[in-house]
Amino acid sequence: MSDKMSDPQKQNLCSTGILPVDREDLSVNQVGSTLKSDRYLYLISSTITALNPVITLNLLHPIELKPIQTWEFPSASVIRIGRAGDNDVILYSSVVSRYHVELHRRTLHWEIVNIGANGTFINDKQIDKDRLENGVTIHLANAGPKLQVFLDSVL
Repeated sequence: MSDKMSDPQKQNLCSTGILPVDREDLSVNQVGSTLKSDRYLYLISSTITALNPVITLNLLHPIELKPIQTWEFPSASVIRIGRAGDNDVILYSSVVSRYHVELHRRTLHWEIVNIGANGTFINDKQIDKDRLENGVTIHLANAGPKLQVFLDSVL
């Protein structure tokens, strides 16, 4: 197959259950049955784990680590988290920056980007930018609130 496909060619592949996906959007564990070309991997749609991921965020109680508030985002491409009133998730904590973190939807996954002054941590490791995995807990600042992330595919 040619690497330069027209939109009708792409639509035809999708209607047959094969999806052209840019290689940059994949991790090794997401690749199942594939047809390979120089630029694209053609995944059989049943092997795609997160074509259109819905993201759910749970604010965890600081001691019991049980959810005390939940947000669900079925169609957002960017989710902003921080103290300022124009964020999608507003957290009132002195250690949370006005604009602390952004979550970006990519083709097959979500990515977290720290933009706050006090840092963002995943598994006790400070991150600037990282891929989000299902069930991970994000710690805003060293002693700040914790958000647990759940990803769900909508095919």
